[in-house]
Amino acid sequence: MQGAPPINFAVPGDVGAAQRMAAAARGDAVAFIELCESYAPALLGATLRILGDRVAAESAVYGVLLDAWRGAKQFDPRQSSVRVWWTIGARTAALRALPEHRAARMAAVHDTQITTLDDKTEAADVGPLRQAVQTAMLDLDDEPRSALQLAYFEGLGAGEIADRARTSPEVVRAQVADGLRRLSAALAGTTPNTYVPRPHDRLAAAYLLDELSPEDRARFERGEAIGELQASEVAAQRDNVHGLALYTFPAALLPQTRARLVAAIAGPERLSPFTDDLAALLRLPHHDAREILARVDAPRGWRDDAGLRILPLETGSEVRVPESMSEEPDAVGGNDVTVVQRAAWPRRLIVRVAPGAVIPSRYPHSEARVLVLQGGLSHEEAGAARPGDLVPWPSGTTLGVAEPGGPELILAVLNQ
Repeated sequence: MQGAPPINFAVPGDVGAAQRMAAAARGDAVAFIELCESYAPALLGATLRILGDRVAAESAVYGVLLDAWRGAKQFDPRQSSVRVWWTIGARTAALRALPEHRAARMAAVHDTQITTLDDKTEAADVGPLRQAVQTAMLDLDDEPRSALQLAYFEGLGAGEIADRARTSPEVVRAQVADGLRRLSAALAGTTPNTYVPRPHDRLAAAYLLDELSPEDRARFERGEAIGELQASEVAAQRDNVHGLALYTFPAALLPQTRARLVAAIAGPERLSPFTDDLAALLRLPHHDAREILARVDAPRGWRDDAGLRILPLETGSEVRVPESMSEEPDAVGGNDVTVVQRAAWPRRLIVRVAPGAVIPSRYPHSEARVLVLQGGLSHEEAGAARPGDLVPWPSGTTLGVAEPGGPELILAVLNQ
């Protein structure tokens, strides 16, 4: 998805988070860290419940948040809230790591660790949702409540839960479907009616018990239509299932984990939200674009060019131009002669520009396209350009001025 996410389509309670994700998609690390701090307690509470190991839980949450930074431009608030998107990732990562931590988890206190948090630490939508989830779960009988917990926090299927409860898988499936129906009603603020099996509940139960095909499971998590259910119905069931993550105690990230995340997105990972944009501009595979961004801070390969720093991504070539069009000829002949001039810049390159500096003409005969990766650019044709913006560079003109007083301007350039 190109450009800023369509925030106007976000659920009202998720608008603030969607706005911060839109800022993150433009490289705003501060907005992203604030968003992480508001949802990390819920994510860590769920992963602690699954793993029973603080270090492993912190690692799982860190990985999800770093991946979210890398894929910030892919977030679409029409498909999911930030909380649900990150919850799915954190639960998946924790369940993947569970086998090697199962002994520690079984030895841990079942409800893990209670952490005292400031009321302002978590996102505003989490507290009321947690209360609704806990109330709904406590209203359930022991068997369906236990089935939901075993499925969500231990990743057990209907057969495994049935073995523990000494019942049948069919009974477990019914218990899970009924429990999810009651949870849905609680989250919607309604009272559940007498249980009548619905496709909604059966689909949600099949997802939770890992009985969907890989294709349908992916559709469920993306909130897409499945069978007779519309996308909005599937998305609602997905959100209800992952509301179970809030049936835990919140836990604050350790300071060292936060510091590690800040260091990553302010350093080696700071440009990663633009990987897809760079790949599209330079017509390269995603992994090649990612490698190029990783080279931006490396000292090798850069060269000076009239006060600018450039990182060629391919070898330039010599071009022949009429003398009347030549700006910096290597040799001058008589009238109407042709001079040899080295191409100012290669076709693909990265440019670093100090604040306040002018980017002079470098492509006298063809237009280029420019992707802003960092800083601000005052562009004659397009006005001000920010990180993530793609602007034209008309032939024979200066590109513009790097924003004075801002951070160093970093651009990716493709001469068409």
